[in-house]
Amino acid sequence: MRSDCGGFQLQVVLLLACCFLPASTGLQSYSADRSRYQCGHPEYKRVCFEHSVRAKLVFNEFEPVVIRCVVRNLGKHVVTWMKNDGRDIPLTIGHKVFASDSRVKIDYSSPDEWNLVIQGAQAKDSGEYLCQVNTLEKLLEKRFQLVVRGGDTDGGSGKKSSVNVKKQSSESSKRLPNDEAVLSAETTRELKNVLIYGPAIVLQGEQFVSFTCTATFRGRDARRNPDASVEWYHLGLRQVSNASSMDISMSWKDGDTIVSVLTIYSVRFEHSGDWVCLKQPSEKRPPALETASHQLTVLGEQSMADLQKKE
Repeated sequence: MRSDCGGFQLQVVLLLACCFLPASTGLQSYSADRSRYQCGHPEYKRVCFEHSVRAKLVFNEFEPVVIRCVVRNLGKHVVTWMKNDGRDIPLTIGHKVFASDSRVKIDYSSPDEWNLVIQGAQAKDSGEYLCQVNTLEKLLEKRFQLVVRGGDTDGGSGKKSSVNVKKQSSESSKRLPNDEAVLSAETTRELKNVLIYGPAIVLQGEQFVSFTCTATFRGRDARRNPDASVEWYHLGLRQVSNASSMDISMSWKDGDTIVSVLTIYSVRFEHSGDWVCLKQPSEKRPPALETASHQLTVLGEQSMADLQKKE
């Protein structure tokens, strides 16, 4: 009787092993196959963002801010940083910094890391930042939320350090009432060194749409500088002349102003977005790239008709 019972138990164990072992093996195989389609896997070849990187960041005022953006399989594509504040002006494109704020830097010490650095964080730096890569298929982006908390604290009491308060008060007392107007005027004059003219809204399929960029240098003999030029960018990618789709020309006016005309032969929806003209070399002090930005919207026939009705 005991022998029969032991045999029955052995059969049950073997039966369970036959039932569950293949299922377990199949589950492991499925998990392994699934991981091949995740960013960071050696067999995954498309451009992608590392999702394990923190997307919500909190820094104290006056601290250096580092927003990490890890991009896998970047290849020849370009990383662009934007602040989602409605202005559509890039902070950085590739290795170049377009922000007029000298505190903004780009750290690309690792091939996969394109980190946005803001020295001496301020409350105005808070907001949403976009790390973008424009591919032929679509625009990829990863969003980051930055919060800059009010200044240094004293012993965790939540009160601002008296040293910082005195420093701010001293700096404020040195500023005359009309200093802001003077600074604004100087900024305006610098911005006018680079300008873009062109249509803001065009119809898809329209032929020969042009943008004109003028970049003015200080010296009257600037044209003698072989490095003086302008560069065009769209959604983070530098634009060059192409016999089938685009032409970029450059000429000098009065010896100190470059006039560059970018002509699109046939407009597509993909041409929508921010177009940037970059002056080379920059004459801003402290060193910062001088740019002008222009937003283009491409509409279909029905969208254009609806827009005209509203007008």
